[in-house]
Amino acid sequence: MSGPPPLAPKARFAGFAPFDPSDAWLLQSVLYAGGLTEGAELRDVIGLGDGIGDALFSAEELRGGFARLTAAGFVRAAAGRYFVVGEARGLAKREGLSLAEHRDEIAAFLAASNYRGSDPDEPDPELSDERIGQAIASYLALFREGPGEPASPADPAPNPTPTQEEDPTTVH
Repeated sequence: MSGPPPLAPKARFAGFAPFDPSDAWLLQSVLYAGGLTEGAELRDVIGLGDGIGDALFSAEELRGGFARLTAAGFVRAAAGRYFVVGEARGLAKREGLSLAEHRDEIAAFLAASNYRGSDPDEPDPELSDERIGQAIASYLALFREGPGEPASPADPAPNPTPTQEEDPTTVH
């Protein structure tokens, strides 16, 4: 399943719009994946997008979205990472906003921007099917491993039962 999470009616793009509705989802994912600080890796953008919308971005959504957001001056790619730049830096999540409310705020920001579109046949050339496939595979591998560092085969298995010295109700 692909596609952006549904937007609230007030944030829907009316008629022709230079942005696709999935662009708000993509920009939100870049923001949450580190785009305001150290930059977001594609794998992390895909993972945050899945967490936000319970779906993976399609290659078209990634290529077109990054092309539009970059042309509008809201995202910059450098050294394999994506950075939120320009006026979009003000979109950092405010306390008290739900994910959906924040996405609606981002969609409204995009709809109100002065960006009027670029050639839709010129998507981000750095986002090849191979690079996107590798990023998705890397994210899915991390997702299957779960949080934390993957255990190496040489690591002993954790003791599943507490010893007499350990009290399972004590917080360490």
